[in-house]
Amino acid sequence: SRSAVSRTFTEGASVAPKTRARVMQAAEELGYRVNLLARTLHKERSDLVGLVGANLSNPYISAQVDALTAALYANGLQCMLLNLAGQQNDMENAVAKLLEYRVRTVVLLSGAVPDTLMRLAAANGTRLVLI
Repeated sequence: SRSAVSRTFTEGASVAPKTRARVMQAAEELGYRVNLLARTLHKERSDLVGLVGANLSNPYISAQVDALTAALYANGLQCMLLNLAGQQNDMENAVAKLLEYRVRTVVLLSGAVPDTLMRLAAANGTRLVLI
C-alpha cells in the first residue's frame, strides 16, 4: 500500500521488517528514489542552501565555495548554486528564485547587498548570510 511505502522511506516510522524488505526490493528493481523536494511540501524549509555568486573563477571565491559546499554536504544539506556571472544586477531575482525552492538559507558571495534583499529574506523567514 502507499502508506506502507511511505512508512518504509520515513525514518523512525513503524513498518514490519518483512514489509520493509519487500518494499526496498521493489524500489531497487524499479529504480525508485524518494523525491526530496516533494517531501518538503509539508515542511517550511528544505535541506537546500542557496549560494549566489558572480566571480566564481576567482581563486579566493572558488576556495570559499569548495569549503562551504563540503561543509554543507557533511551536515546533510545540499547546495543550490546560482552563478550570476555578467548578471550581478539580477541578484534580487536570483534570491526570489531560491525562495521558491524553500531554501533554509541564502548565502550571497557579494560585498554590498541592497536592503530589499534583506527584507525579502526576512519576510520569508529565510536566513541570509553575506560573504
